[in-house]
Amino acid sequence: MPLDPIEITGGLAIGEGLGGAIADTVEPRLQNFKNDQWSKHQDVPLDAAAAAEVAAEDVAQYGAMAAEASFTGYDATRFANLYGVTLNAPGMGELLNALRRGTINPGNFSHGLRKARLEPMWDDALADLANVKLTPAQLALGIVRSVVDDPGLLVVSLDTSGSTIPKYPVWGGNVLEEAAAGGIDEGRLRVLVGEVGLPMSPIQAAQAVYRGIVNRAAYNLAILEGDVRPEYADAIFEVSRQILTAGEYAELELRGFLTAEQRRTRTAMHGMTQADSDLLYDLLGRSVNVHQILIGERRGGTYNGSAADIPDAYLHSLQRGNLRPEYYNLAYAGRETYPSAFVIRGLLTAGAITQARGHELFLGLGWPADVAESASATFAGGGGTTGDKHVAKAQTQLWTRAHSSYVAGEADDAAVTPALTAAGVAGTAIPEVIALWQAERELVRKQLTATQLRKAWSRGVVNPATGAAWTQDEAIARLEAMGYSAADALTFMEEA
Repeated sequence: MPLDPIEITGGLAIGEGLGGAIADTVEPRLQNFKNDQWSKHQDVPLDAAAAAEVAAEDVAQYGAMAAEASFTGYDATRFANLYGVTLNAPGMGELLNALRRGTINPGNFSHGLRKARLEPMWDDALADLANVKLTPAQLALGIVRSVVDDPGLLVVSLDTSGSTIPKYPVWGGNVLEEAAAGGIDEGRLRVLVGEVGLPMSPIQAAQAVYRGIVNRAAYNLAILEGDVRPEYADAIFEVSRQILTAGEYAELELRGFLTAEQRRTRTAMHGMTQADSDLLYDLLGRSVNVHQILIGERRGGTYNGSAADIPDAYLHSLQRGNLRPEYYNLAYAGRETYPSAFVIRGLLTAGAITQARGHELFLGLGWPADVAESASATFAGGGGTTGDKHVAKAQTQLWTRAHSSYVAGEADDAAVTPALTAAGVAGTAIPEVIALWQAERELVRKQLTATQLRKAWSRGVVNPATGAAWTQDEAIARLEAMGYSAADALTFMEEA
């Protein structure tokens, strides 16, 4: 059952007299009594410092907290002081940033320093920290890039007066003082300038030596002032030399200036394998066209034939044209210009050459073999005399003149009949020849006349066949096809 308060009081007195053993027994029993009493009499005031903290966190309770502090003996002035020291200010970093941004004034900044319990003697120095200085590294780079006044640390200064490009503005502050604020003196700043300012690249410096712009010592200086270790200087100097491309080395072999082995050795300087070097040679080496192959073979040439019998002048010409050697023999065999089919026919009909030679010449022009055989046999055995070659030549000329005159409409059937007879045409064949010429005349009539051709050339009319203006040579060729001799065609055109 609960203890009687009177007994407890007496017990306390007894307990205090008897020592801690009895107190330990009584104290727990007293706690319930204390709790009950405090719950009935809740009048213990807040500690003044705690009250100041409450007001600092919630200014609306400042009056209540001032009254609370009065219960422990603090008047309004003392509580205001206690409240003031309880309030906090931003840290130094925040204060400096706010001062830089202009969101606080110098008085606010000084007040913050007071809250940090710093003496006023530090105010100006701390306020100056809001002005961020250029770092020594930034100053050095600015000097190299000409955006900061050079206090004499660069070795050379260049004249930029009259530049067509506007100069970037230069910061005119005291460079050495600014560097000193970063703990760097003039000598050390000079080192920084030398570090950030780069020399020519090693390859540029080497090429400048080759061109006589600088000497080898200047190249060595570029290496020493750069990021390359000196032991690589000689190798870089040599690798900077310009050499021909791999393709040019392959061309040189094709043109007879290098052997295959020399070409492989030089293309290997580009890191190319022998296999790829050979492929490059195959790629760049050209052949003659298919028609040239046909002509070359018919004139005695062979693919991959010997070039031993080709005279030097011809051989060198073939080589300089990057032709593959296996086509030299074929190309050389086709070097000559063969007479036209019309000339060969005249030679055959005049008996100036044999049918076999005529056949050979027609083949050499690229004619199909069966046509060459038929034409040579026909012209060698028909119409021509076997007598004096001048008679045959005259007959051929008469035939040509009669033909051109008839087709041009200058002569009729009666006029050309005796001419054909004199030209050696059998009487039974003359009507058929005239009928063919008549058909040819009808075709010619549908073409431009000689006068129209001359006008087309003189007036720069476009030739539909070429898409460009008629040339004199084109017009003369058409006139010759109409029966004009080369001389007459030229004379006719010159009359324009």
